[in-house]
Amino acid sequence: MQAPYVSSQAHLLQPSDYNPMPTAVPPPISANSGTLGVRHVLFIIGLPERGKPFIARRLKNYLSFFHGADVQLFDISAYAQRSDDEPGSDANARLLLDELKAFMDREAGQHAANMHVKRASACAPAADGVPSPQRAGSGLGADNTLVDDMLVDGTDRRRKNVDSGRVAIIFASDSYRSFKEKWSGTSKERRHWAAEVLALDRALNCKLIFIEVIVNQPETIIANIRAKRRAQAGITCVCPKEGEEETSPETVKEYLRRIKEYQRMYVTLQDDGSEDDLSYIKLINYGQKVVTNRMHGYLRMRIAQFLTTIHTTPHVIYLTRHGQSEYNLLGKIGGNPPLSEAGREYAQRLAAWVPENVCKDRHNNVRRVRLWTSSLQRTIRTADYIPHPLLSAADCGPGEGEDADRSGGSYNPTSSSRNRKPNSTPPLNASTAFPPVGDRLVAGGTGSFALPAATAGSGSGYPSELQLPTDIDGLAPVGSYNSLNRLTAIAQKPSEPLEPEEKWEQMSPRVYRNLDEIFAGEYEGLTYEEIKKKAPDEASLRAMDKIGYRYPRGESYYDILARLDPLVHEMESYHEPLMIVCHQAVLRVLYSYLLAKPRRELTKQEIPLHTVMRITYDGWNPPREERFFLGPNPDELQEDGQKSL
Repeated sequence: MQAPYVSSQAHLLQPSDYNPMPTAVPPPISANSGTLGVRHVLFIIGLPERGKPFIARRLKNYLSFFHGADVQLFDISAYAQRSDDEPGSDANARLLLDELKAFMDREAGQHAANMHVKRASACAPAADGVPSPQRAGSGLGADNTLVDDMLVDGTDRRRKNVDSGRVAIIFASDSYRSFKEKWSGTSKERRHWAAEVLALDRALNCKLIFIEVIVNQPETIIANIRAKRRAQAGITCVCPKEGEEETSPETVKEYLRRIKEYQRMYVTLQDDGSEDDLSYIKLINYGQKVVTNRMHGYLRMRIAQFLTTIHTTPHVIYLTRHGQSEYNLLGKIGGNPPLSEAGREYAQRLAAWVPENVCKDRHNNVRRVRLWTSSLQRTIRTADYIPHPLLSAADCGPGEGEDADRSGGSYNPTSSSRNRKPNSTPPLNASTAFPPVGDRLVAGGTGSFALPAATAGSGSGYPSELQLPTDIDGLAPVGSYNSLNRLTAIAQKPSEPLEPEEKWEQMSPRVYRNLDEIFAGEYEGLTYEEIKKKAPDEASLRAMDKIGYRYPRGESYYDILARLDPLVHEMESYHEPLMIVCHQAVLRVLYSYLLAKPRRELTKQEIPLHTVMRITYDGWNPPREERFFLGPNPDELQEDGQKSL
């Protein structure tokens, strides 16, 4: 459970001669806002192959990392497997409910400490027999003993904003096996049963929210099926290599048939007023449209906002520190120094490496890429040499798929891209032009989909749900395997493809102050040795609690979490690869979040100079990291003075 305060504040909460009755727990900080408010139970429902487990995992990572919430996943399918009873039995429902209550009923610990005060066991009477108010106010009894006094007990509703902060997420990894379970939420009756069970148990005191995932884009559903199959087969890359197992059209056909059978029994959240008493979010096509009902409160609205940004399209994020700065050489922290000579060399090497290794996919097709920097000169100058050609839709390859299999390694100084002038346009492969066809797909009703039937004589063998005209803007006939490959590739394109006359500025730099380095306050421009001499107590507090320690009139890592939260929402919404050039402390936060590491470990992450980290993640596989050292050789560098930030 997330601690209610940072360790470097602990000494301030102890009794002293001048403060014998101190505050037991300080007010919450923004990074722990998830520990406030009523407890939440989130139900993720919807048809199969809509990415419900993906959404459950992303929500857990986001709420726990950025808001400090205590989150636990409850997979209905796992409970059905553990029980020996029939599907939908009371025993299966009781098993999940018991573990849900055990999670919700965990002790609040120190969060409620201010409501536990000390009082005297007895007041010493004065000469007139009246207890002394001074003595009673001191908290000491006649025998100088103290006892606990609970101002608000555990059953009092006034505790809901203190003894809380837990989020349970209920979902089904196997929708078919879990359909009849009472907690599945697959019908109006099951949803109202769950609402009544939780409402009747006043000790739980939790807020129930249904999240229905609705996808009516056929290309997205097929992409989800194929990605899920790759994950089950142990293929961790987004674009399988030649010869690796891939989903056949027959397998896709069988998945679509099972979805159609499931859809006949599934009941979507109703818009006729019969379920208006429920709190719910309808997430349509991963944020294309979001409908909310009875959604009130800070954390609930943050959940809704985050859901509008996420999607199952693979993400590719490139992280790199600025080149070595003059302060790195001097061992100083903070400030706004320029690059050193070695830092300028790294900027040129990065610019030469990017066009071939970032701006092209594994098929050597040019793809659109974004670029972020902080507002400090050392990051802006590191990105100065990266070229920014203007690209048309015809310049980019089909699907702009992720370059998951391009091998990394050391920088090759003999590469032809090394000699390319800054801001020069990389060669384009015009033969790979792929006109957008998204507008040609006809979506069906909510929670289902249908496409135009195939033309006569196509002989495709596909179900009607998957049929396309025999020739769409150069696609192979529907019956061929390439057609299915191309259809899945479409799913990796942005939902709003570029118009032919539009131009995309490749890696157009966007500057965000949110990405600036941690502000060291009074210690800006000092070395750590100087800080130890100037304020040894502060140096000790920081060593004890690196994540929570705030520099005097400066920032802590928790402050960085708060200012990165809105940027992460924007980053999650992107379909294009993104390169971020910023600073060590900020990159530790982003790196830990992207790799789903506990935030208590973020200060331990190594973020070396002159290295690019590529992180790939999707909705089905664990995130993957690759590192590319570009040089100059770290043995030739001076001490990195900001390594201990």
